[in-house]
Amino acid sequence: MFRLRSMVPHGFDLRFGSLLHVWMVVGISTSFVQAKAPLAEMVQVIIYYDAEQPGCVANARLLEEAIKSGLDQDDPERVQPRMKFQIEKHETASSSPAIALQKLRNLPTLKNETILFYFSGDTRWKDEELEMQFGEGWLPRKELSDVLRRKRSACALLLSDSISEERGEGQTREFRQPAIHGPILQGLLGKHRGFVDLHASTAKTQAQGNTEGGVFTRALVDLLCKEPQAVGAPRHLKSGFVPWREFVKHLKGEMQKANQTPATIELPPWRLGIRVKQLPGGELMITGVYPDSPAAQAGLQPSHVLETINGKTFESEAELAEFIDQLDAEELIIKVRGKPTRFRVQLAW
Repeated sequence: MFRLRSMVPHGFDLRFGSLLHVWMVVGISTSFVQAKAPLAEMVQVIIYYDAEQPGCVANARLLEEAIKSGLDQDDPERVQPRMKFQIEKHETASSSPAIALQKLRNLPTLKNETILFYFSGDTRWKDEELEMQFGEGWLPRKELSDVLRRKRSACALLLSDSISEERGEGQTREFRQPAIHGPILQGLLGKHRGFVDLHASTAKTQAQGNTEGGVFTRALVDLLCKEPQAVGAPRHLKSGFVPWREFVKHLKGEMQKANQTPATIELPPWRLGIRVKQLPGGELMITGVYPDSPAAQAGLQPSHVLETINGKTFESEAELAEFIDQLDAEELIIKVRGKPTRFRVQLAW
């Protein structure tokens, strides 16, 4: 299911199918790279997040770690000097639409600076306009966009990974933790001129219980961990500068892969203690074993493909989870593909 909704000049809204219910609005209306221009003198980062939503807390942490590890280091090849930056973090509950706007208006800005405004919290559509929750009030996203554009900084970015009231169930994908290569982040934040507007939204039903962060933010950080050439940088450029338009193509691809990647189901450590996912052929494969869990004590390993448990086969991760949940503390006979083929597991209660 794809649907277009105009938000910003040259922007577009993508809904990635019914499984994930993650969509992204992309607006890169005036952004371009000045390869010969000096890096921005300062990157000012403003992060607002909903402290009551574990996924939003994780988003804020991931972005902060990415900025720090990507900019607070000297380039080992001395391609570019270290960029100065400062980060402000605010909880949305302790703010209001008026306060958030006023803080942004009052932010001192030089012409050769970059401003990055990041939001992770609740959003809603009202009268065809996207609104973001700050405290008890709702702030139209366009008002933030307008203020950022009027700051007249070298580059301004409005990024948001939000939670909406849309219904739907989704799947998650594992992403790497931040280990940022400086050149990519320096190029995206320091060499661009103009305005970049990226928004992703995840259905609240999917976001509940999420402690890893949103698909958009994790995909963003994951791409920043890659070598510059993996996201479109010319191989002959050691600096690794990548245009936002090229970078967003890869970002969309990573999010679409997340929609197609099987979910990972975790069976509680105190009961069985494994993570499993369904392979394309329908088999269930163990992707992780908790230390000191019943599964670990029995010798089960990641990559074991489950065949039967107490003689029963399973067609989905959810069916296996429901089966385990209904059992009392008892011994299980688990058959897997390979050698050894049988494991005795004492299920905990």
